[in-house]
Amino acid sequence: MSNEHNTRSLYLVASITLITIILLLNFIFIKPYPALSATPEAVRWTKVNISTEGTAGGWALANGSDIQHLTAAADGTLYAYGKGLTYTLYKSTDMGASWSYIGNVQGALSDIAVSPYDTNTIYYATASAVYRSIDGGQSFLPLPASPGGSGAGNITITSIAVTWLNSNIIAVSTRDADNAEYGGAYILNEGDIIPGWADSGIGSYDVYTLAFSPNYIADRQITAVATDETDTFVFNKIGNADWNAFFGAARLNKDNSGIPTAVAVADGAVIALPQDYAAASNSFFFVGIDAGTGDGDVYKINCIDAPGESMATDLNCGSAYGEINTDIAGLSVYCDGQYAILLAGAANSCHVYASTDGGSIWGKSKKEPTGGSDTGILLAPDFLTTGMIYADTSGVGSALSVSRDMGQSWNQISLIDTAITGIVDFTPSPYASLSTIFMITSGGDHNLWRSTDDGTSWERILSSDSAGIDNLTLVGLPPQYGSGSQTVFSAGESNGNPAVWESKDNGQTFQYRFTREPGTGIAFSIDVWAITDESTFYAGSYNGSQGKIYRTTNGGYTYSEGTPVGAFPIYSLAVSPDFEKDGTILLGNSNGWVYYSSDNGSLFQPLPFDATAAPLTGSISIAFDPEFDTNHTVYAASDTAGSGLYRFITGNSEEWENIDNTLPAGALINRLAVSEKGVLYAVSANPDDGMERCLNPTYGSVFETVTLGLSSGATLSGL
Repeated sequence: MSNEHNTRSLYLVASITLITIILLLNFIFIKPYPALSATPEAVRWTKVNISTEGTAGGWALANGSDIQHLTAAADGTLYAYGKGLTYTLYKSTDMGASWSYIGNVQGALSDIAVSPYDTNTIYYATASAVYRSIDGGQSFLPLPASPGGSGAGNITITSIAVTWLNSNIIAVSTRDADNAEYGGAYILNEGDIIPGWADSGIGSYDVYTLAFSPNYIADRQITAVATDETDTFVFNKIGNADWNAFFGAARLNKDNSGIPTAVAVADGAVIALPQDYAAASNSFFFVGIDAGTGDGDVYKINCIDAPGESMATDLNCGSAYGEINTDIAGLSVYCDGQYAILLAGAANSCHVYASTDGGSIWGKSKKEPTGGSDTGILLAPDFLTTGMIYADTSGVGSALSVSRDMGQSWNQISLIDTAITGIVDFTPSPYASLSTIFMITSGGDHNLWRSTDDGTSWERILSSDSAGIDNLTLVGLPPQYGSGSQTVFSAGESNGNPAVWESKDNGQTFQYRFTREPGTGIAFSIDVWAITDESTFYAGSYNGSQGKIYRTTNGGYTYSEGTPVGAFPIYSLAVSPDFEKDGTILLGNSNGWVYYSSDNGSLFQPLPFDATAAPLTGSISIAFDPEFDTNHTVYAASDTAGSGLYRFITGNSEEWENIDNTLPAGALINRLAVSEKGVLYAVSANPDDGMERCLNPTYGSVFETVTLGLSSGATLSGL
């Protein structure tokens, strides 16, 4: 069908059925067919869950939000700041699949931290104060006073960190937005008789972030990134000693074409300490800074005994892509002996950079997280066994994204800044045991989703929120999918041109190709298609004066010259059950014509072959009988009200035989399909009409209406 019709009719389905896909699970997946005496009541529709917004949907969608300050507790519980939402502090206990807001917290958050000793003790900071919960986030109370006068005189809290040494110890960094005025670093020990914020004496600096050593009980180290508004420094404090008493400060200089140049952090900083870090001379960790000017980067810090200066090496994480300096918003590290796996998220984009050699060589994601900026990176607490990495982003299309392949590809799983107002296309796996469904939705943007559990959970695997994707209109799988194949195709537009996206890894990564006629280079859109194997599909298009069928055998790199088929848009397209042997193709157009090819689409002729006028009316859906190789039977349905369903036997019939004499009056059929057991199904575009089925369409014409389980007012589209 045309893209316009597809979007409009499926939008009706989504809006009337409360934005749900309705699949006939008893038959849409291939299962043994029951005895022919079955009644319509034996068939029941079941709603397939799709991602929704708000508490009821576990905040899978969070339209208008930005996700920041993603934090993990030792037990794997996640916390995040939902900027732009009414309630702003969220918690997930299922690896980010679903969320609930906690503590009725509202307003902006500066940071979140969790006690390493007690995962029920949670802290969050605003610009002026720190709050604590000891009941897993059910309630919060403020800690004493405001550290360093935060909340007044343009002084704000920039970060919070928590560690344990007989009691929880909290550290807070602050900055002063006024020129030549500075913030500091403040520490509160909850074990004190009267806990209060103590100035750590860092000096005249704005402090953008700080972190406790993961081995704090033994080494008592705290690290901070600070600036005097000209230079940026990394400071260290051991126990009660002064800052930099044991290890010298490290000065960060950007690599400016080989000339070290001072750089001042202005928008943020992150510290990544290896999980086995222990304070010692020549120990190392990593820092990322956001200078706000594109002059930031990732630095490796090697600790040098005072009074020497610790060494800061600019790792130039984006240099392989022409980005000599890159502002960084997120940074995580995992060390295995002397080798460090590093992942860095860009501040001004959603680029994610990864290094598996401690920062010498960097790569960039093939499929990035969606969003526009402030890409935070967090390794899951069980990263060593699961390989799970999280990214939180801000801007249009922001979300919580996950990667399971070292940052090569990212899928959005929750808190997604999008809405679903229509279902554009969907396709299930041809193998019921896989429980896999792909779906395209609309709602301000177009999103391709994948579920591997019959719709219980979804991941967004492709989106027009990403650069180079205007819209997505079709999704399809080859018949071999799931049987050693993970090929997925999607069609739409890229930068104003028709395009096809191909994935060989079940939607983790995609390659896109423009669709163009050979020789002329003229672009053509794909309105319908029939996919025959992992690299071959037939595409139906309309150039304004005639329908055309194109064939590709290399996944859309190149196409055959278009075969003309009638003067109207192509509405449906199918290949025979034994296509590899007989090369038979059937199509219906939008003006009552059915066309037939028995030579792999080189030539099409109408059915009946001698037709000089359209044998049917309206837009025509077509289907092959599963025993076509022996009975030569095909079916057609017209979407003209009351027109009905038809049967044709090639080589025998002289005209289309109407087989719909038991359909409801005024039935308007917009899709039909035949199961491999030979049962014919057809869905009506009239509200509440449901689906019709005929158990023996090859010989009979008795149809039964199936509406059990459908929502009131449901209109079906697609089958």
